[in-house]
Amino acid sequence: MSLKIPYGYVQCLMRLMTPGVILLSLLVITVVRAQVIGDMALPATDESYLNVVVEHGRVTLTAENVRTQYVLDELARQNDMTIVQNGFIKGIITLEFERQPLALALNRLLRDEKYLLHQAQSTVLWILSDELTVGRDSTMPLEAELMHGDVRARKTAVRGLRSLESQNAIASLSLALADEDQAVRIQAIQALARIGGDDALVTLASVAADDDAWVRGEAVNALASIGGESSVRYLALALNDEAAQVRASVVEALADIAGEPSLNLLSAALNDPDPGVRIAAVEALEEAGGDIAAWMLNHAATDQDPEVREAFDEARERLGLDTRRQDVEQD
Repeated sequence: MSLKIPYGYVQCLMRLMTPGVILLSLLVITVVRAQVIGDMALPATDESYLNVVVEHGRVTLTAENVRTQYVLDELARQNDMTIVQNGFIKGIITLEFERQPLALALNRLLRDEKYLLHQAQSTVLWILSDELTVGRDSTMPLEAELMHGDVRARKTAVRGLRSLESQNAIASLSLALADEDQAVRIQAIQALARIGGDDALVTLASVAADDDAWVRGEAVNALASIGGESSVRYLALALNDEAAQVRASVVEALADIAGEPSLNLLSAALNDPDPGVRIAAVEALEEAGGDIAAWMLNHAATDQDPEVREAFDEARERLGLDTRRQDVEQD
């Protein structure tokens, strides 16, 4: 059966609704069996002939002078599938083949037209017309699959969004950041890092509210991979994360971003309550090198934790600062 839904309407809903409401809306869409209106579903003439047999997922078809939409509806009926499309498919076909897989049968049926086909789950088929400004980077079908009950399908959807490498995918990936599965959220973070740009940075910053410290750490790595002054500002916020492992990830990320703002944050990290974070800051400042970093390192010379002081000693030797710690201790 076919359900005619204006593309712009659905896309708007997907952007504005909360994930829970989106899921409910999609469920409503997929269970509706709409009656096709008018003669679009009727054979073209009295001389039309159609025979469709679907067995074990394979299609045998004989169509002579039949409307394409009518053939599509019959395929959907026999496969117990709902078709969501943004307009009726025009045209009359004469076509014959035997025992073709459903995907191939659909492609042969629509080969003379420009359509984006996407099978979400096993019971929903999206057919979007290029004539209605639906490009190859359309995220609409993948957004639907992000609501799938099977986590494997949601992971596939995120990979699909990542492969688009388009700013259009960022809003969809923001939905995936709310997924209940940790792996899906991490994949979405990695996809945003690959896409890059200011919008991706803002979306990644929202991960600071995630309950999982591991996920927040992945977001830190993603922010660092995008780089730039904006990413440093967001990393500064993450330096106050409640989890020491996240703060350590921030320090390691800052080591790869040159500039005075990064050095200032690394200097501040020398006062972190966790010794492991302070050691990471020492190592990051050593890696940065230069007079400013060397001067900042002196703060670690009098750290109360012996492991931090040991890290300072090692950094001092590698940087050739043999007298720095003695000077600090004498002061």
